[in-house]
Amino acid sequence: MAHSALQFVAANPLASTFPLVPAVVRVPFLNDDILPVKGYFESGSCERAVVAIRNFENSSAGLIERIQEYMWRAARDFAVEYGSPGDTLADHIAKEAQVSGKRWGLTGPTGPKDIMSYVSLTEVHLMCATGPDGSERIMISVTGECAWDAEFGVAILLDDAGCLITAGNA
Repeated sequence: MAHSALQFVAANPLASTFPLVPAVVRVPFLNDDILPVKGYFESGSCERAVVAIRNFENSSAGLIERIQEYMWRAARDFAVEYGSPGDTLADHIAKEAQVSGKRWGLTGPTGPKDIMSYVSLTEVHLMCATGPDGSERIMISVTGECAWDAEFGVAILLDDAGCLITAGNA
């Protein structure tokens, strides 16, 4: 008879000391919204993943201003690159809504302050990444949908300390 990993954990007296990556996380820069956490970790990186999530939960609420700036630039750049010549961002969003069948009636953002009204973040991904020096670190990606790119959406990438690396198109 095969044994499951859960049987091993239940039988192991040290099981209560194993760090568990939380299933959900509070996102401080999104008015404390709760998003699901996804990611696979080897036993050696679970503890670092838990620390990364805790750092993420303690990120500065002021982080949203930098994210809004990055998203605004990404939306404008995307509309220029993939939109029709002469289209505004609002025109591109209206066409995207027509093609995707989502977000009908949007007029388009007017600047960084309202760009997040056109974004719906849906989950947090934790991943192991190798830095330029060859060291392994945990990266946090918050992903979701946006009005200007219905196919690929957007992502916000943070390091394990909860500091913003970039935000924009996924």
